[in-house]
Amino acid sequence: MSKGLYDSKFEHDSCGVGCITNFKGIKSHAIVKDALTMLENMEHRGATGSDPDTGDGAGILIQIPHDFLEEQLQTFGIPLPKAGLYGVGMIFYPQHYGTRELCRKVINNCMTTMKFKLISYRLVPTDANVPGHESKSVEPYIEQLFLVHEDKTVQGDDLERKLFVLSNYITHQINNFVHAANDEFYIASLSCNTLIYKGQLKTDQLRSYYHDLQNERLTSALAIVHSRFSTNTFPNWKLAQPFRYIAHNGEINTIRGNVTKMRSKEALMHSAYFSSKELSYLIPITDPTNSDSANLDGLVELLTLSGRSLPHVLMMLVPEAWQANKQMDTNRKDFYKYHAAMMEPWDGPAALFFTNGEQIGATLDRNGLRPARYCITSDHRLIMASEAGAIVTNETKIIKKGRLQPGKMLLADLSLGVIYDDSQIKALVCDDKPYKKWLKEQRIKLRLMPIPELQAKIIETHRLTTRQISNGMTEEDVKITILPFARTGAEPLGSMGSDVPLAVLSKQSQHISNYFKQYFAQVSNPPIDPIRERLVMSLYTRIGKSLNLLEESAKHSRQVHISQPILSRDDFYRIKRLTRHGMDYYIIDATLNVANKETLRMAIGRICNEAEDAINKGNSILIISNRKESKYKAAIPSLLATGSVHHHLVNKKLRTQAGIVVECSDAWETHHFATIIGYGASAIYPYLTYDTIQNAHDNKVLDNDQPLNYYFENLKFHPQS
Repeated sequence: MSKGLYDSKFEHDSCGVGCITNFKGIKSHAIVKDALTMLENMEHRGATGSDPDTGDGAGILIQIPHDFLEEQLQTFGIPLPKAGLYGVGMIFYPQHYGTRELCRKVINNCMTTMKFKLISYRLVPTDANVPGHESKSVEPYIEQLFLVHEDKTVQGDDLERKLFVLSNYITHQINNFVHAANDEFYIASLSCNTLIYKGQLKTDQLRSYYHDLQNERLTSALAIVHSRFSTNTFPNWKLAQPFRYIAHNGEINTIRGNVTKMRSKEALMHSAYFSSKELSYLIPITDPTNSDSANLDGLVELLTLSGRSLPHVLMMLVPEAWQANKQMDTNRKDFYKYHAAMMEPWDGPAALFFTNGEQIGATLDRNGLRPARYCITSDHRLIMASEAGAIVTNETKIIKKGRLQPGKMLLADLSLGVIYDDSQIKALVCDDKPYKKWLKEQRIKLRLMPIPELQAKIIETHRLTTRQISNGMTEEDVKITILPFARTGAEPLGSMGSDVPLAVLSKQSQHISNYFKQYFAQVSNPPIDPIRERLVMSLYTRIGKSLNLLEESAKHSRQVHISQPILSRDDFYRIKRLTRHGMDYYIIDATLNVANKETLRMAIGRICNEAEDAINKGNSILIISNRKESKYKAAIPSLLATGSVHHHLVNKKLRTQAGIVVECSDAWETHHFATIIGYGASAIYPYLTYDTIQNAHDNKVLDNDQPLNYYFENLKFHPQS
């Protein structure tokens, strides 16, 4: 239970991040030393609170320094296997001895279950005088874990997969059964390739805190560093970065939806790379209590170890702006179209530095709101950081420098000793599978389907006013919002500020979406201009089933493409004709029977159960409709009905098995549509709004020099392509 007003969901980051690598794969302590200097030079990117000696977090990721670790263990007479044949973990324990021993017991049991043998634990030497008093109060007991698999043939990527499963398995077991750990246990890294040193430290404290980092024998050919600046944060060592695969500057604004959808995707997972038992140990991959960056890192690790390349995974999760880009190569656009059916973008201001120990690179989100600059030197160094000048570089050695552009990527492959630019990376990834062929065979475009010869149901004029009043649509809404929108296709302008009381404090009846205005006001950071920045905006949506995230096939693209989420009458009836394409629909009656004394709670339970049953019977489209509203049946607010069904299906792990379409009478403002879409709908058919426009047209209230469809089209959000 939370105490006070603090909520970890409101933590946001704006950090310093960088990397240095010898892309020929030559290891040296100079790489580590210079990376730490780069980190210290980004102190202005970090933050401190009331205690000036307690930072928000700093860390470094390096390759496993085999020679150094071998030397350290030999001091105690403990031999290490050859490099790459064993794993090393960096583990944060609770300080309490009894709890720590319980955690260690769970670790040993999990290792035995997964056929790992313990080589040794090593107490990581640290300087207890370095952290500030706030950081010191939650300082963990830090050990390294050395282990080897019983099967000597398990090495390389196979060993990395086993260690990934073990890490998640240990974490889940301790979180579930060692309650005294109180979220203080954390595995910073467990890998046969990389090792992470981090903590709730200032940038200039990391080197002095960890004695290992000062040792000349500790070498690496690559290093990623991160300085954390976070708002609304409590002291927490595990939130420091880098994480196991990524270091992130920015925030994932779509994180709530991403994590929620993953719960349903996990139910469909199976893979040639993981047994069913291993997948049960891995799940859940994402966790609402983790930070946005930690959740993204966990998914990057899963998808990479499931057979995709690291650049492929980043392109899939954080796609560049492609929908409106006329100059983009068709193969690349087909890649993004295909993967849009599998994974919602993890969108937000983001500069992501990533590595698997052999490849290292960086990419920006589609907006490019978090910068990254790089230079390549004649002594085979690639240096990248969130700003220029993070480390002093001899200008005579620089052979190329520049900045990453929005949506672009740069990658160094140490095993091949080469650097790939954006076009080379994406050509390799996009040509890997026949995405164009799969899309052509399977993808359905709603706008290209024939218009069905059906007569739309129109509310009679004498009943229209009654229906408008029952749904909260006022005469002011009709005259100031709906009809101007229909005439011009633009929202009416208002004042810069709004002195309307918060819905929760108002004594007036409120549209349910008004209670969510603050959530939606916080989504875009900084604000996006949909006219000048239309290239990075997208209204594309889709309906249909999602398949196993860990595989790729033609059937994964068997979904219906909808250009924008506000359905016309023709579009709505087209959806009802999708049964010809094997996509059955089920209409859920989103009304409550007042005559039978059905309560709102009972009605919500009924529609949720109906949705579940409909999916179990094979329907892939759910239409939530309040059209049966009458004097005996009251309409359930569409936002409430949509959110309830959506979260019920998420909890039942069925959400990805069907798309949700809403046929409603209570949406006519942009915010109404936005909230319904935000809480789970793929498309909306606002039939009462269309009927209101038609009634105005028939009664000569609109300028009748235009056909009715002209006004209907103005109501829709117009996509870029």
